[in-house]
Amino acid sequence: MKRRVYSFFVLFFAVTIAFTFSFADVVSAATYTVKSGDTLWEISKRHGTGPTAIMKANKLKSPMIYVGQKLQVPDQYTHFVNYGDTLWLIAKKHGVSVTQIIKYNGIKNPGNLYVGQVIKIPKQTNSGNSSKGSAKVEQLIKAGLKYVGRPYQLGASSSQTSTFDCSSFVQRAYRDIGITIKRSSRSQYSSPPGRVIKKSELRRGDIVFFDYMRDGRIDHVAIYYGDNKLLHTYRAKGVEVGAFSSYWQTRYVAAKRIIE
Repeated sequence: MKRRVYSFFVLFFAVTIAFTFSFADVVSAATYTVKSGDTLWEISKRHGTGPTAIMKANKLKSPMIYVGQKLQVPDQYTHFVNYGDTLWLIAKKHGVSVTQIIKYNGIKNPGNLYVGQVIKIPKQTNSGNSSKGSAKVEQLIKAGLKYVGRPYQLGASSSQTSTFDCSSFVQRAYRDIGITIKRSSRSQYSSPPGRVIKKSELRRGDIVFFDYMRDGRIDHVAIYYGDNKLLHTYRAKGVEVGAFSSYWQTRYVAAKRIIE
């Protein structure tokens, strides 16, 4: 009898451990702590998904959230399925193949995704892809640097390069290397291409968004130059490489990566 009971507990323990690690591998994502003023809509936009997707992934019964609440949100290696998502769109967004996603997640029915489903993104280890990305980033920086000193003009036309405002400058730098992005800083953040990244993941060539008016809205954008510097244009200084100073640090909102 004792031997039977002992065997049962050994089996139960082994199954529990296996299930725990398997479950953790499938659903782990970034943890976000809700701050004062946050809404589920703003959090979802910041992380490139939808409020319903976050609700379902966190098993929330309503969109009401509270300060200090811990939420699982998408990060570099996770994607919360949103309305309209397909494996092709998800793969394109993260720079991997549909086949990689299917194999990595063990998906048996690729055409049957559901809102809130957590898709794990395989890590890219191909150094060739990395070198291509680095070369493209340097093209971007070079494209931006050739405009250093051009005057700032609010609402500058995107069809000319004699003057720039912050978003027309970023748009032009990307256009010069064959990448089309939206005109305004807010639409550059909210619309494709690219994916939202954490501040700790910032690297040369990423786009950085700010709220310099501190009114809760994005109103400035820059290209991260590296070494804690920004390539951007801001009022009287015109296009410059300036410090990512405490002024900008306290007005930081989000960052986005277009060149992988």
